[in-house]
Formats: sequence, structure tokens, C-alpha cells
Amino acid sequence: MSVRYRAMLEDTVPADQMYRVMNAERQRILIQLSTVEQQVASQLVEPVRPQDSTTPPAVVHADAPPLVFISHSSEDKARFVVPLAEKLRANGVNAWLDRWEMLPGDSLVDRIFEEGIGRARAVIAVISKNSSASKWVREELNAATIRRIGGTTRLIVVRLDQADMPSALQGLVWEDIEPEGEWEAGLERVLRAIFEVPARPPLGPPPAFVRQALGTPYSESPGTSVDLAQAAASTGSTISQGSALAIVKLGISDDSYKIRMEEAVKGLTDATISMLSRDNYPWSMESVTDDKALELLQERLASFDHDTTELAATLATGIYFGDSKHDNIWSRSISRVTTAIWNDHPSSWNGFWARAARYPSLRLFYAAGVAAVASTREHLIEKMMGMGPFEIVGREEQELWQVIFPDLVIRDDEMKRLPKWEGTRYYHSLSKHLRTSTRHAFDELLDDAEFARAFERFEYLRSLLEIDKGGHSALGEYSWYVAHRRSKVHDRVRKDIEVAKQEWPLVKAGAFKGDYNQALRATEALFQQLNSKSYWA
Repeated sequence: MSVRYRAMLEDTVPADQMYRVMNAERQRILIQLSTVEQQVASQLVEPVRPQDSTTPPAVVHADAPPLVFISHSSEDKARFVVPLAEKLRANGVNAWLDRWEMLPGDSLVDRIFEEGIGRARAVIAVISKNSSASKWVREELNAATIRRIGGTTRLIVVRLDQADMPSALQGLVWEDIEPEGEWEAGLERVLRAIFEVPARPPLGPPPAFVRQALGTPYSESPGTSVDLAQAAASTGSTISQGSALAIVKLGISDDSYKIRMEEAVKGLTDATISMLSRDNYPWSMESVTDDKALELLQERLASFDHDTTELAATLATGIYFGDSKHDNIWSRSISRVTTAIWNDHPSSWNGFWARAARYPSLRLFYAAGVAAVASTREHLIEKMMGMGPFEIVGREEQELWQVIFPDLVIRDDEMKRLPKWEGTRYYHSLSKHLRTSTRHAFDELLDDAEFARAFERFEYLRSLLEIDKGGHSALGEYSWYVAHRRSKVHDRVRKDIEVAKQEWPLVKAGAFKGDYNQALRATEALFQQLNSKSYWA
């Protein structure tokens, strides 16, 4: 190995010399990244369901063994990186390590950024006290982050020695490993991340109310997915609320039950619309005093939450586990609920109770939006906000985001006067209420920390789109924390846009007129709104 090559890998070449190499080829590599992504994406196949129904579903790719690039500081090679790479290869992972892959005369940029990161299914970033000073690690992480945001590469973070985590990676879950200790459990979690096989325990039999609703006997053995399939295929057109979620889980994992899943969601949506009718929630309440109205509003919100609980959980589960071929099922459900409320209007749509009647649609949108963020499918937020148009006699057609604009559903000055907030001072009480009421839809999907991060990011993205579409946002609970420098969601989203540029999912979905610069301007406008002194007065 040449002295120059070894010096570059060991980070001993002066910065000006190294950057002459990098800058000469940087633009060419960035341009070629999109082409490489398409080539890699074309080699993937649909997920394959395991034959053993007691085993959690795994995502199996045709290009096995998976290629995994390890980004690291050379100072961590001997004590951790080489042993990690050897263990990965012993477990069926084609670990890409510069020591093994590169020879004298090879192009550093071509081999690392095109053949390594450019073709990797996953990139393992080994973060340590040594890597924070490595210019090469920073360049590799930049390239890996672009591909992660584009959805073509998984970025797996491994932290050594409790090192400080770079701000760009703080939004990701990482694995802590002590190289000098026992790290077999950490290795297993990394392998599960590479092969996309979660550590969920096997599914047991559905509860009795599901078996009763489906009207089909179940085996009590662990292989209940087959029994559920038989039950779903044999039932009639009526789907009870208790069974819809179970059928959706089945339909997502097996395309042969997609029609049955659509029927289940449609049936649950119909039942929800029936519960939300004006017969159950009258809009003419002229005789109610203001104080009594707030008490009744609090009771009505609790009732709305109860009546939409099953549909919210079904939409969240469907979006979280589903893919693009299922998207119309979930968006159509929200659209149908909104249309039913919109068409069942009184003479004045602006009345207090008429406005509050839109809350169920807002709650369902929140459940779907948080799931879209948690499943890294944020483009769905733009798609759902643009649904419509919804028509009402004598009024302009409106898209979903206008119909359920939070400040027009329940104003903050009304919401924070509810009896349950008495004696407290909350900004964006409706946002806080939605966070607590929507949490239950994710009980089986996300832990508390994961839900909090997804909810905060969803509300920020919703606000960003409102700013772009209408020039003003209803904001959310996150805004107080951003304004008081207690949340980094604004910085993280802006960084994502700056790194991904035109490949940022919302821009690719057509938001911000397809221009990432307009998305950046929207972040500035949003930041200005939530930092205005008059706003927090």
C-alpha cells in the first residue's frame, strides 16, 4: 500500500491535499448518486412472507447477501471495526471494509462513494471520540444521509465509548457498544436492522371478540395467521370494528387478502360515519350557555375520540406496515369521513358546533400523518393534505388541509378554557389533546419516545405545508419548544432539506412547487412566525 494512500486512510494528509482529491470528483459523484440509486432499487423485490407463521415477517431481498458499508475512523479498526466486519460476514452480510476492498492505485472516491456507499443496502456509522475528528467519516455520513432520506439506504448508527452524537444523527435510534466488553446482543440488533427482521415475539391467537366477530373457529395453536386467513376468506361483507384491525394486518402481509382488507376498512369507515352523524352530535345548541358549552365540548371531544379509536388505530397500522400500493385505502377512508361531515352541513358552517364536528377528520389525519413519519413515508402528508376538493353550497371548494385547519376546528382560546385545563397555561391545547388521544393508536407500533419524536416532526411538517399553501400556520405544541430552544425539530428538518435538496420526499411529492429552495424559505417563514413576540405575549 502506498504511503499516500495509507496516510489518507489514517487522516494524516493535510486538509488542503485531501480536499483537492475530494473536490475534483465531488460534483460528478453527487450527480451519479441518483443513477446508482435507481440501479440498486431495480434489484429489489417485494417482501416475501415466511412459510412458518410463528416467525415474525421478515423482508427478504433477492440481492442477498446484503452489501453493508462500514464508516469509521481508522483508529477504531483494530479494537472494533475489523472484529465487527468479520462477525457480519460470518452471519451472511457482505461487509465492505476499505482494508479488504481497496488496492494501491484505486480511486478513493470511486471505490468508497460509488462502489461502497453507492451500492450498499445499509451503512453502519461507527461513532466514537475518534470519528468526530475524521473528515472522511463526515463525507461518508453526508453521502449516506442523502441516500437514507431518499429511501434507498438504511443508516445504522453504532456508538462507542458513550461518544457525543453528531447533531445530524440525533434523530436516529443508535446501538451503544463497549468494544472491550460483551457485545453479542448489540451485534444481533445490528443484524436485525440490516435484514429488517424485528425482534417481535410470535403472534398468538386473536382475542375471543375477534373470533366471535368473524364467526369462524380458530385453532388454539400458535399458527393463527393461517386460521385468520381462512376466517377472513369465509366471512360475509359485514365487518365489525373488533375484526377490522386484525384483517388489515393480514391483508398487508398477503396480497391475496387485499380485497378483503379494503372491505374491512370500508365497513369500519361506514360504521364510524354512522356514529358521527348529526343524530348523535346535534349542531344546533343555541340555548346552551358559554360555560356549559365548554363543558359539553370537552365531553363531545372525548366521545369523538371514542368513536374514532378503532379507525385511527387501523389507519395508523395500515400506513406503518403497508406500502404505496395500499395508500389509497387509507386516504379514501379519511376522505369519506370528511365528505360525510362536510355534506351533512347546517345553514351556517361557521357555527361553534359545526366547526367542532370536523374534529374527527382532524384526529384521523393526525393518526395517519404520525404513522407516515414513523414509517419514513412523509410524502403521504402532502398527498393527504391535498385531498379534495370538498364542496359545500355557496362556498369555495376546499382541500383537506383547509377543511381541518386546526384553528378553524377549535380555536385555541376556546380549547384552553376547557374545564380540564383550568388552572394551567397551555399554548396549543388542541395539539396537546391530539397528542394524548392519538397515542393509543400506536400502542402496538411505537414506544413513548418514538411516538413523541414522530408526533413532533409530523406537526412541524404539517405547519410547513400550511405556510407554503396559505402563508400562515396553526403551529402546534412543538412551536413553544422550538421558540424556547428546547426542541431541534426545526434544525433537523432544515438540515434534511439542505442535504437532500430535490430528493427530499415532500419536494419529490410535489409540495413547495417541487423546489427545495421554496421549502427552505417556508422553514424561515415558519421560524419567524413561531418566534414573533406578539405570538407568545
